[in-house]
Amino acid sequence: MNKLFLILIILFVKNCNCNHVEKYSFVNWNNEIKSFENISVNLGEFHFKPNVENCFCKGENITLKGKVQTVQMLQDPKKTLNSNVVIINSDFNTKIIDTLFVTKNDGDFYFSFDKKKVKNIIYKLEDKNFGVKFKISDFK
Repeated sequence: MNKLFLILIILFVKNCNCNHVEKYSFVNWNNEIKSFENISVNLGEFHFKPNVENCFCKGENITLKGKVQTVQMLQDPKKTLNSNVVIINSDFNTKIIDTLFVTKNDGDFYFSFDKKKVKNIIYKLEDKNFGVKFKISDFK
């Protein structure tokens, strides 16, 4: 009985391909159109980097576990270190669907989402419009 249960768990919980870790773009919130727009980033503006340490798939549901790490920057490091990082899911047009998780900069995260409903995951500082966007299509 225990062996059968273990085999079923292995079949239903499989590792995803987390190759999206280095495939990201930078976005900024635009209040006029109520969505995120792709932007270029200058040295010193990139405050944090989300690192996915583990991901699991069960059907269309993906669970991510990782850490948001601070990146050395040129301006106001103390304020950014104390900022929360909000993890948002968005649709194809980068309009916000829901908030998935909130953590401290240099904090851990753990959340799940349905890959059929979510097109992007955006990590952004709570008090800034700037964010880092990952496409869900990069999950295999």
